[in-house]
Amino acid sequence: MTGNPFWIRKTAVEIGPSGGTGRRWDSVRVNFSVVKTDNPQADTATIQLWNLSPDSRNFAKTGQVVRLFAGYESAPLGQIFSGEAKKVANVKDGLDFVTSIEGADGGRIIRVSRLSATYRGPIGLRSLFARVAASMGLSNVVLPDSLPDIQYQGGYTAFGPSRKVLDDLVKTAKAKWMIQDGDLVISMDKKATAHLGVILSQDTGMIGTPERLDGGRIKVVSLLNGLIKPRRPLKVASRWINGWFIPKLVTHAGDSGWSTEYYTTVEAIEASI
Repeated sequence: MTGNPFWIRKTAVEIGPSGGTGRRWDSVRVNFSVVKTDNPQADTATIQLWNLSPDSRNFAKTGQVVRLFAGYESAPLGQIFSGEAKKVANVKDGLDFVTSIEGADGGRIIRVSRLSATYRGPIGLRSLFARVAASMGLSNVVLPDSLPDIQYQGGYTAFGPSRKVLDDLVKTAKAKWMIQDGDLVISMDKKATAHLGVILSQDTGMIGTPERLDGGRIKVVSLLNGLIKPRRPLKVASRWINGWFIPKLVTHAGDSGWSTEYYTTVEAIEASI
């Protein structure tokens, strides 16, 4: 395909009961803001949809699974948020009806998931992470190749909130944990995740010049890029700043066509790769 790959926006929202039949909207106006961090707290999303049918407005409810997809016509549509709808409201705005959804990725499972089990030894860290993820209803675990091969020869007892069990395990491994788009992601402290890196330059959507912040961080803005995630390796290629970085805070904000905003803003630290 020739021409500007960032020209025609594509945005879609899906919502429905977990494991059930949902609905998808990709032709209405959608405005969104997604905030992702590299800490264990839930990522959040605020999504607004304009002028859904009365039946669709009644269908969207608190507690359902909401997914947001955003990108461009030149590439497959990417998921930039998946989580629980914490609040759903329908508001009349002049001649329009606006459906507002506030979502949290893993918010409920982080709060309520518990684990009470004793595992016979020997058992390793990788197996324990998988078992804790299962207790949280998460089927996929992303682990770094450099995760230490720690074996608990005498077995391991896990009791209490699953998040506390994870805190103990990553402390032992000198690692970090977070939930990203329904996956449990483990990364070594001060290291990036095991995902493939993303290269950001003027040719791949970078806007303006990256700026340096306090604490050794940088801030860079690009046209919306859902591949950029917290702790996923990010190569910034500009005249003044060039190198590999670890995103700490990623914000995707956009409108499906009624305003100019369709950006990804990143705060990152230099990576030790």
